[in-house]
Amino acid sequence: MKRLAATSLSIVLAVVYLSGCRAPVSPSGYRTLGVSVSLPADLTSSVPANIRKAIAEDIYSRPGAAASRFIHPNASYAVATIAGPDVDLSTEPVTLSDGSSVELSFPAVPVRSDLTLTVRVFDADGAIVGEVLVEDVALEAGEAVALEVGVLPYEAAVVAVGTDGESAETAVPAGGVGPRVLAAELPGPGLYAVRGYVNGESPAPADASVALYDAGGAFVDEFNADASDVGYGLVTSEGATTVYLLFSLDTAYAAEGATVQATRYSSAVAVYGKASQDDAAVRLLPPSATVEFGTVGSYDGYSASSLMTFTLRNLGDSDLAIGSVEAVQTYGEGFGTFVLPKSLPTVVRPKEEETFQVELDHAAGATDVGGYLTIATGDQILSSFELSLSGYCAC
Repeated sequence: MKRLAATSLSIVLAVVYLSGCRAPVSPSGYRTLGVSVSLPADLTSSVPANIRKAIAEDIYSRPGAAASRFIHPNASYAVATIAGPDVDLSTEPVTLSDGSSVELSFPAVPVRSDLTLTVRVFDADGAIVGEVLVEDVALEAGEAVALEVGVLPYEAAVVAVGTDGESAETAVPAGGVGPRVLAAELPGPGLYAVRGYVNGESPAPADASVALYDAGGAFVDEFNADASDVGYGLVTSEGATTVYLLFSLDTAYAAEGATVQATRYSSAVAVYGKASQDDAAVRLLPPSATVEFGTVGSYDGYSASSLMTFTLRNLGDSDLAIGSVEAVQTYGEGFGTFVLPKSLPTVVRPKEEETFQVELDHAAGATDVGGYLTIATGDQILSSFELSLSGYCAC
């Protein structure tokens, strides 16, 4: 990230200045170099420190992450290095404090243009919490060069959350290329979709990623170019809470083109399962998601039936009444049938769950089959949770 401008969001910046000392170059082709590191005096924020720390550490650990990385409030000391062919120099660690400005000094650096300057910031335990990388440092140039460290914005814009299954859309605050944080305040128990869109694409392109964190700082999901991930951006809550989104925008994507859509689907119902037989793990399923049963048949080693297992969880604080669970077939009748081997109980207790299954049985012939699964409940917002069902029957 090359520039983060201070805005009405009170974004806090930590600025690093690389200044070419104007001492004459020695006959051996070396010069001194000073790096000034400054921290803001006020690191308070409405974004909890554990969120800032979790995001900082996660971004730093990603392969190929941006050269400019985050700094969180646990910054304790800094070290600078200069590296290049046959060059590997480091400064002594210098202690940092809020509102301080310290100097990291290189007494003798070769005058050349193929060097890389790295300034790393550590916490008291030695964990890296920030970094700025400058490639092709041209030390023969006498002019001072100003740089800015990639810093976690210390305030988060709040995004709107739609209710009753309707999406609310919020534009990501402008400010050029670079990361920014947004907060989605979930009003109560339920199933939510909090998803990032960049220039109309969802999930966001891989080089303009959006990551989701819960109130405890735990990583929930990352939105990427895999549109087959029907569960991306879904999160459940058993009460009022706040989740946080991190947008990392590449130079190819303007911040003005980024939006968040947040939807509250349900006050109590959450359904978990696999979206296909090939899924490696169970995931949250949004209403209207399609579940692929694969191929069933009577030859070439196909099984005569395909069984998918689902779990219904009551996120609320009161009993959830189950009116009916039905698998309705809409095409391919006579070739295969969707059935429920076992019915659900009529009540799911608060914070408890029940497991059920849907089976696709082959009858005769070859054709696509499809239908939908409807779960009728006493949920106040989403009284009917529906999933699309599809499969193929072979001869």
